[in-house]
Amino acid sequence: MLDRRDTHRHAGTLCRLLTGLGLAAVVAVGAAGCAGDREVEMAPPPPALTREYSAVANTVEVTLDVNRIDVPEIIGSGWTNFVITNADRAPHGFAVRGEGVDRALVTPIEPGGTQQMRVQLRPGTYRVICPTCNPDEAGMYREITVARW
Repeated sequence: MLDRRDTHRHAGTLCRLLTGLGLAAVVAVGAAGCAGDREVEMAPPPPALTREYSAVANTVEVTLDVNRIDVPEIIGSGWTNFVITNADRAPHGFAVRGEGVDRALVTPIEPGGTQQMRVQLRPGTYRVICPTCNPDEAGMYREITVARW
């Protein structure tokens, strides 16, 4: 039977072993990259480790016009970069609501202008609206489905 001291000693041994294996893997990869005069191309870090995620975000084009929002009915889940263009003669806002998300642009989009908004979306149903007008009366809303692709 192991007592407390044995448990801590074995845990320390396991940590040293795992650290040693990780260091050996880094050294092996580094040595392989130094072999020869050929150029080695490194893969970029995974998206979770980068500060910029625009390259891995879904891009969804949105057009705001007179009494309507043009947006795809089904989009993929994950980080989503909405590119919103105001084709109307009046300023419009943009918001995404549903599945625990309630995000909106800080300032309205002037006529002819474009703004972007990034949001992380899980699979489910969302409502995109223009919060600067009464969306239900003006027809400035759409239901979208976010699906896992």
